[in-house]
Amino acid sequence: SKAFTTAPAGSTSIFRRLPAMSFTFLAKSLAYSWKMSFAGQVLWKRRLVVCAFDTIGAAIAPVATEAKTTQISIAPVGVPPDQERWVFRLPQGFTVMAFPIIEHMKKTGVKTVGFLGYTDAYGESWLKEFTAQGEKAGIKVVAAERFARSDTSVTPQALKLVSANPDAMLIVASGSGAAMPHKAVIERGFKGKVYQTHAAATPDLVRIG
Repeated sequence: SKAFTTAPAGSTSIFRRLPAMSFTFLAKSLAYSWKMSFAGQVLWKRRLVVCAFDTIGAAIAPVATEAKTTQISIAPVGVPPDQERWVFRLPQGFTVMAFPIIEHMKKTGVKTVGFLGYTDAYGESWLKEFTAQGEKAGIKVVAAERFARSDTSVTPQALKLVSANPDAMLIVASGSGAAMPHKAVIERGFKGKVYQTHAAATPDLVRIG
């Protein structure tokens, strides 16, 4: 929509019209962000110009910090301490998201977990946080396998995880991409519990899975 190519009049935030937000709007917002970064200047007087996804947010963060420009992230992106001042995340952090999963595992007697997640920063952050919280709760990651967002199959990874015979599997992926690894471990004979993360909660996952 053409109305989304600029910030709403009188607004200090590009998220003022969040209910009507579309992928087109987000893509255009990101394009403005990159243009601002490479030019080394602020395009909008309000100095609130950056909108980022997952790993893109981590890439933009250093530039936004150098330009002293506030970054709004729609993903719980992880950045170095010196860049934290300029990053504001809309969702909960990985610590908060991992907590209820760990708690449910404790209540249901899960002691061992197989991890299957993205190879990028999103997957790495989840593995790091889940492993740390899991160890404190007496839950051990006995096997960890990774895959790229563009992969169309995770058969080798699924076979390794199933052979490790964990009590549960944790799938770390987003949207429709979370269905493929989930189905892979089930099709390879896994009978235990399968957990997904917040990023998987989309209509696409239900439709494909």
